[in-house]
Amino acid sequence: MMKNLKNVASQNLLLPNHLIKPTKKQNQTEENDWLLVATNWYFWIYTWTLMVVAIIGLGATIMLMVVLRFTTRMESIEFLTDGELTKLMGDIDLDDIYKVDGIMEGFKDIPLEITSPNDNILLHVVNPEDKSLESAIELGFSKTQVKNIDSFTVGDPENPFFTTSFPNFGLPEGVRHLDVATVYTNRIVSPINETLVLKSSNYTRLKGNEGTIIDGSKIKWSAEGDIFLRSVNGTVVLSSAGIYLDVQNLPVVLSNKFAAHQYKLCICMPSGMVFRVPVSTSYNSHMACSMIDLGESNHPCK
Repeated sequence: MMKNLKNVASQNLLLPNHLIKPTKKQNQTEENDWLLVATNWYFWIYTWTLMVVAIIGLGATIMLMVVLRFTTRMESIEFLTDGELTKLMGDIDLDDIYKVDGIMEGFKDIPLEITSPNDNILLHVVNPEDKSLESAIELGFSKTQVKNIDSFTVGDPENPFFTTSFPNFGLPEGVRHLDVATVYTNRIVSPINETLVLKSSNYTRLKGNEGTIIDGSKIKWSAEGDIFLRSVNGTVVLSSAGIYLDVQNLPVVLSNKFAAHQYKLCICMPSGMVFRVPVSTSYNSHMACSMIDLGESNHPCK
């Protein structure tokens, strides 16, 4: 029995743990446990980081799909590798578009529509060698302006609907009216044996920097208001086999001492030159054309 007690004492079973000296094997086991715990933490940190990155990437992908409308059928855009084409469908906001070849085309039975809400549409053709030769088309609410071009064609080049190519611009077949606000041209002519009508709901103004010539078998001017014939540096010439003034509808201004002078139109014979003379209150207005100075320096018909 004494022998057994010695064995128990030698094993330190009754001593407190803090009085027991750890062995080398126990120290190594504790170090391995700490390494295992640290490794587990690193693993979970790495896993959660990858998960966060994946969620961010998924959100960016969904956002791109929503903005570009990418679906399994590619609703808004399609890449045609055979013809090196990009097919756009639906309504797409592209802001500024740069095309190297300058060609934008629609597909058969699919119209190409370009819109700009509450703003103008600008089409520019830039010449890299000379910026001053830039051609442009501006489409706006009040005007369509084409500048610095040789010709402008709408439709098939061989059979256009509208063209400004030299020498003549003709209305397409079946088009009888052209509604414009302002036209800059050097000549307007109608087909032979057809009437050319210039009509406006407000007023019509014909102006030429080097003069205006109106020629026709019959010319008729009518207006609800006034008709003005004005020349800045020259004369107004009415040359015809017969000139008629509808005097029945000419207004007669009542005499008023506060009003400006009244004038009467007189015609020289046989030249047909028209001039005006003031109407005096001292004699009858019918005699106004006879009561003028026919001196050599003031003669209106010479």
